[in-house]
Amino acid sequence: MARGREGEVRTLVLGKYELGRMLGQGSFAKVYYARDLRDGQSVAIKIMLTPWFKRGFVPPVPSSPATPRKWDDDNAAALIDGSEDSSGNISPRTCNAFQLISSMSSGFDLSGLFESEQKAATVFTSRAPAATVFHKLESVGKALRYNTTRGKGWRIRMEAKADGANGRLAVTAEVFEVAADVTVVEFALDGGDALDFNKFCAEDVRPGLADIVWAWQGDVPALPGAVV
Repeated sequence: MARGREGEVRTLVLGKYELGRMLGQGSFAKVYYARDLRDGQSVAIKIMLTPWFKRGFVPPVPSSPATPRKWDDDNAAALIDGSEDSSGNISPRTCNAFQLISSMSSGFDLSGLFESEQKAATVFTSRAPAATVFHKLESVGKALRYNTTRGKGWRIRMEAKADGANGRLAVTAEVFEVAADVTVVEFALDGGDALDFNKFCAEDVRPGLADIVWAWQGDVPALPGAVV
């Protein structure tokens, strides 16, 4: 603990970071919003819960091989492609929590996390498990009467059944996992008109996803347990 101006109590980590609210929690650690006292930049701080590096420690075993892999605590700073485990199950791509929290501090602009700079894209976060979010996306796409197909990894492609002004709208949704209870979804325009895509994201798909969305890009996410 340290005292700031006017006696304010601050939680400091390594004497360099001021700890803020918790973003999410995995099997081994909690991720907190933090501020670098040296330059004022927003970063993520990971606080270990379990001394997994001690001799004799046995990591928890998932109850089902189909359970999405948790955030990799040894590679938290990497944005990696979805991979296949020994049982043949595909894991969602792991999203960089450090970039996520930094983006959230500036109006929740997540555009820098993804590879779709050259195409229209919309992003939202969820506190539901990645598998739950994936199946919800598939269900909503079918409810909207789109031709819904599963793509490589944790991707779902939704294609309209009729042509629009500039071709048939096609949207790809990809699920990323930040932590055990933080999932990120990116909608990307895969075909058709950008105006139709914007309408799809703003009006068509949002109502069906309302029960799993934590915040859309550009929104301020509500804290867990906060009264709205």
